[in-house]
Amino acid sequence: MNTMKTFVIFVIILFWAVSGFPETITLKTADLNECIEISTFLTNTKGEIFLYSGRMSKIFKFKQNGEFEKSYCRNGIGPGEVKRVLWLYYNPVTDFLYLPEVSSLVPKISIFDCDGNFKNYLHIELSPTQKDHVVKMIFLEDGSFYAVLNERIGWESHGDVYLTKDKFSLLYFDKAGKLKDKVFETIKNDEMSSGPRWGGPAILFSPSIIIRSTREGNVCFWKSDENILQFYSKTGVKLGTTTLEMNPLLLSDSEFEAAKKELVKNFEKDLRMQSLAKKMIKLKYTPIYKSFFLVNDHYIFVDFIRESVDDYAKETVLTTFDKNGKRQSSKKVNGVVMNISNNRLYVKEYDEDDNEFFRIEDFK
Repeated sequence: MNTMKTFVIFVIILFWAVSGFPETITLKTADLNECIEISTFLTNTKGEIFLYSGRMSKIFKFKQNGEFEKSYCRNGIGPGEVKRVLWLYYNPVTDFLYLPEVSSLVPKISIFDCDGNFKNYLHIELSPTQKDHVVKMIFLEDGSFYAVLNERIGWESHGDVYLTKDKFSLLYFDKAGKLKDKVFETIKNDEMSSGPRWGGPAILFSPSIIIRSTREGNVCFWKSDENILQFYSKTGVKLGTTTLEMNPLLLSDSEFEAAKKELVKNFEKDLRMQSLAKKMIKLKYTPIYKSFFLVNDHYIFVDFIRESVDDYAKETVLTTFDKNGKRQSSKKVNGVVMNISNNRLYVKEYDEDDNEFFRIEDFK
């Protein structure tokens, strides 16, 4: 009898391994009016699917087949509530979801289990002002994690407009939240405003800084105005670099003026934004790629195709580079690729009315 049970279990596991997930999973979001402006799209180790809306301060949970199960979290400052969270993060060791507050009066990192129960706050070894600027968390297989901080430290004058000056730091913590090492930090200019103050619209041609973890638990650092990937250990030791087979895209004066003119036109009903668009500062480049992912031994770089500068992206271009930085291939995907994990693409699409739809598909 035990032998028969073992055989049946083996057959079930074998069938699951062979069949796997369907090639495409479409999330059933049509009747979810609050499922808007989704910033995070991920799955846990069980295959359950999660969307997070920063506008609604809400997590939406779906079953493996894309069927909606429940939503939880809400706007507020009490336990189980969040006020200003931009992104959702997942810890595979605890099977918990983490929501760090950014620029909030009550800086905290809320923890929920995947069933929607508020568990606690993550007590991370940072000052309250630093905890208020955690913009990214990367959890490793042993439960330790990296935290990325973006702290405003000043302004840089460009005539009658200002670029904010930010300190961008990468820190490594053990699973209890104790600071172990400062991996690295760099300075970057970010937003533009009409005076030296917080806030302002994002500059059109501002560089991005992207951090990804490697399979070994180290980190890969990339600035979008460079063609170099830099690798660091948890202790801040620089492990090496990879030069990518690409060049920053330099803007001509005519290209810049055409982009600025279109931006001004799009903001014609918003006088402050239009004024700032007219004063747009020309930086030396526009990045070819907006983001990247590490997939096995390859780097997948992401770019979006838009009909205009303020329009939602309709297509994503994925360009693959090998581990030595040599360009391999490119492909187009309908919609916005928000995430790549376990050789699957997590895609957001917009219909003609700008409603959002989501799917997961194999990355071939």
